[in-house]
Amino acid sequence: MEFIAPFPWMGRHATTENVVQVAKAAEEMGYAEISIGEHFMYPKRPRAKYPYLPGGVLPIDPTQVNLDIFTTLAFVAAHTKRLRLRSGLIVLPYYNPFIVAKQAATVDRLSNGRLILGIGVGWMEDEFAFLKAPFKERGAYTDEGIALINALWRGDEQFTGKYYSYKEAYFPGKTTQRYPPIHIGGASEAAMRRVARYGDGWHIIGANAEQTLEWRQVLRRYLAKEGRKEREITLVGGSAAVTFDGGRPDAKDALKQVEAWAKAGVSTCGVNVGGFTIGVDETLKRMAWFAEKVMPKAKG
Repeated sequence: MEFIAPFPWMGRHATTENVVQVAKAAEEMGYAEISIGEHFMYPKRPRAKYPYLPGGVLPIDPTQVNLDIFTTLAFVAAHTKRLRLRSGLIVLPYYNPFIVAKQAATVDRLSNGRLILGIGVGWMEDEFAFLKAPFKERGAYTDEGIALINALWRGDEQFTGKYYSYKEAYFPGKTTQRYPPIHIGGASEAAMRRVARYGDGWHIIGANAEQTLEWRQVLRRYLAKEGRKEREITLVGGSAAVTFDGGRPDAKDALKQVEAWAKAGVSTCGVNVGGFTIGVDETLKRMAWFAEKVMPKAKG
């Protein structure tokens, strides 16, 4: 099992100094990657509930900073050597996929092949409206966008789709990896179909370890239709949440959570040590504790 480090990409701790400090520390501690999400606009009175928590309330302060994915990943690339750089996740219908292909290729090239392009369809209808993005057609836009990105990275000289087309043209965005892995987020029939058809990985969001096992059965069905094997798909996601109440974190409990995700097929798991509301110094101490007490047993 490998681990995604906590990372200050949002909130008051998302500063130059903290981003560099945490990224370097994560690499030194043995974390495998960082992951950065995104939102562009938050409505004061949202129409849609947050789909990934029972209460439906977005678990952040929407008035605080939220760093741009590709800019931040490129910045982190300049300060690290091994840490993998994950977009977790970009909402592809918000973007022109030609631009995503170029931005992602640039990050991959400048990082010497460390990019993982995580893609989602999005859920916040208000945000789609603000950006003039196609909410009802977001699935179709995502499918075609991924297909277009793959065509550009392959060097195809033409592409014909419903929303985007080109012919007799060259794409100047050259990657370091032959094809940076595309990991697709979600936990639904549509997400499993999309992973099977277009994905190198499944970025698990909206499912616990037990539910992940159930969704894998659906994924296998779609993979069979595409003539693919489950071993071709990397499973990433979940979280080992460590409670530090009273200063006594439980390594056995953390390892138990990691083992549950490993049993579900996950090879790279998130780590939650309380969020950066506790401050960067305390977060780094907790990250170090996890790296010392849990990682060796999880990897062994």
